[in-house]
Amino acid sequence: MTNTPYSHRLGIYIIYALVFFLPLFEAPKNIATAALLLWATASLWSTNWGGGWSKWDTSIFLVILAGFASTFFGYYPSEKGAIGVGDILSYSLVFAILRRAPLSDSAIRNIFSIAIISTLLTLALGFWLHFYKQEIGHLQLNSVGHVNHSAIYLAIIITTAISMAIVKTSVTTKFILILALGTLTTSIFIMAARGAIIPVMLFVSIVLLSETRSLRKFLMLAAGSLLAVTILISIFPAALEKTSSNISSADYSSKRLELSNTALAAAKEAPIFGMGLNNFGKISEVDVKAWVEMLGHTYYSSEYFYSSHAHNLYLNTLATQGILGLLAVLGFLSMIGYHILTHRSHHDQTERILWWSALGAWSVVVFGGIFNTTLHHEHGMLAMIIFGIWLNRAEPGNATSSNSQY
Repeated sequence: MTNTPYSHRLGIYIIYALVFFLPLFEAPKNIATAALLLWATASLWSTNWGGGWSKWDTSIFLVILAGFASTFFGYYPSEKGAIGVGDILSYSLVFAILRRAPLSDSAIRNIFSIAIISTLLTLALGFWLHFYKQEIGHLQLNSVGHVNHSAIYLAIIITTAISMAIVKTSVTTKFILILALGTLTTSIFIMAARGAIIPVMLFVSIVLLSETRSLRKFLMLAAGSLLAVTILISIFPAALEKTSSNISSADYSSKRLELSNTALAAAKEAPIFGMGLNNFGKISEVDVKAWVEMLGHTYYSSEYFYSSHAHNLYLNTLATQGILGLLAVLGFLSMIGYHILTHRSHHDQTERILWWSALGAWSVVVFGGIFNTTLHHEHGMLAMIIFGIWLNRAEPGNATSSNSQY
């Protein structure tokens, strides 16, 4: 593929397809991801776009390397072998590609608009399957799956829509975005995923503190936001009912404390490479009991719980990928967070949208990661897409500064 306007258009259409199908259908999403990797490979042969190797390439390479290391040297054998690293590999490479791709302002705005529209369409399908057909037990996004994971994806999209709403000057655009936000926010309360709602509320608080220029306006918007949340909870009380149920049963953490004990026991047994990528579900009571007693402690079954993952980004990474994997993930997220804090744009409209969107995605991944595994599969891919596009514009010397934008 040569570096021609046609090849540029092809690249952006592939990105559009990936973003559109990401929450909607599995097969087209996978095809679009593969097509993007092929397009980028062919483009690299024809032109040196995006500059040389950078700290971001090193950081994301370490994330990939840690995934492979845990797969081959983890405590439990990997059933899928190198294929098991496919999730980390795909979202890491997509991040690296979008950080370098020559994207125009209109292409970036289109990507964000498509992300919101595709989520709304997928939600419509979810409403139909859940409420009308009653084929699924919870409202969820078709390709994303489990309600908690769908809520994480939805939380990132909500912060993106908020970012566009506070920056866009067109009254019509703001009105459309507010309608979209109403649907998205209502849906996340129907999903009742508290671990996704909390980082969104945190992001809204940051927006109010940053964007309001007077105490009166801040108090009015804060009161309005609180009223909206109160109304949503009163209409869709599932999240509140979950909390009440946890309190009445004295299970204040929804088994997360017990899961953390399981994760820490596994980390002590295999501290460097962990149990192996995707192997948290293999951790059994028999194994944990043996590990605990080998350290000279008494095993109490009530202190441990077993699941497919630790419901915590950091503990799950530590347990499955060991210290190496946790350091790689923390290093990458810390770099993103520091760059967000030190590279805020106050003038260019597109860059402001990107900055707020990156902060929103980072908030959901980092703070939502306390309650769930926020950096994998579709929601991990969405966060990486946003990080990649933001760095594309925030980092000087990228391909976007050339005349070959599309």
